[in-house]
Amino acid sequence: MSINRSKPARILLLAAPIGAGHIRAAEAVACAINRRSALIECRVLNVFAFLPAWIAKGILTVYFSILRLFPQAYAAAYGWGNDSSLALWGRDLISRYFAKKMQAYFADFKPDIVVCTHATPAGLAAYMRRRGLLDVPLVGVVTDYVVHRLWLYPEVDRYYIPHEDLRFILENAGIGRDKITVTGIPVHADFYPADPVQKTMIARRLHLRTDVPTIMIMGGGAGLLPVESILAALEEIESSLQIIVIAGHNHKLADRLRVRRHSCRHSVLVLGFTSRIPDYMAVSDLLITKPGGMTVAEALCMGLQLLLFRPLPGQEEANAEFLLQRRRAIRADSCQEVVRAVRQMLLLTGYQPETVLLSEKKRAADEIAIGILDISRHMS
Repeated sequence: MSINRSKPARILLLAAPIGAGHIRAAEAVACAINRRSALIECRVLNVFAFLPAWIAKGILTVYFSILRLFPQAYAAAYGWGNDSSLALWGRDLISRYFAKKMQAYFADFKPDIVVCTHATPAGLAAYMRRRGLLDVPLVGVVTDYVVHRLWLYPEVDRYYIPHEDLRFILENAGIGRDKITVTGIPVHADFYPADPVQKTMIARRLHLRTDVPTIMIMGGGAGLLPVESILAALEEIESSLQIIVIAGHNHKLADRLRVRRHSCRHSVLVLGFTSRIPDYMAVSDLLITKPGGMTVAEALCMGLQLLLFRPLPGQEEANAEFLLQRRRAIRADSCQEVVRAVRQMLLLTGYQPETVLLSEKKRAADEIAIGILDISRHMS
């Protein structure tokens, strides 16, 4: 394998839209690479773009419906994928389908390195490598505090993982120790804690108060977080709060909340999709959310307290358990538990969350970029 230096090296970053975090991780790594080298062309690609639109939409609709209505069915499927030999056959079938659809794209772009931030494109790239359809280094970037078996392939040359505790899982699956690097989860450089002066300046720009505790609620866009019920429960708290709700692309939810906010005891700001998440995190004291790996990593890098609502089986449960064991979050499985946790975390003295950011490094994207550029240099 060698890179032709007569043209810029090309790095293809593959992600899947099973939650927005995997794509954000790929974008964070691409930005970090581009900050360091003008001789690299990075392209972030959602592999679902190669499916017919109705199939891609149908898969995501069914996926989120199962999570919302039948979480135990998802738990069973997640465990089955970790244990069943039939799951490996299904994995290869999916990889074969994507390989057929994407082979022309690979031939046209001619990537020099392929980076995957989700297990599905990792399986695709490994399958193509195994079949002789791809002959470039493969890099896997794990974005949860757990590694599912469908992430693990001997064809992947380098794994970047969030925490040292995951190393044993990879090594036990036959991944060489020299292929594993602990970096944390890659987030954009904008996710960095603001000092008091910066926080005040950001709050003024956003027309927000700084004299009351501020709660940010995020994760309701897919219907998996009962935002309206949580807001209703927070009405029980007598002390003044400022609440920022991010509804994402769920326009119906945003419209309902904008009507409801006028009757709330607390000051409530409702936002749809916004690119200013780092600013809103910077002025917040507490984030109520689902424990997706990327959201958690961004909050940790911002120094936010975390209240994790009813984690789903699988990755969310593992992420929550990881944080709870290290006193970096509190879990709530009902709206009443949310109220008790908010009182404990924001309004009572004596609660001291662990302030060390685990092995969650604020510059994980930079470390991964340096590693990828090192691979590029060694290929020249």
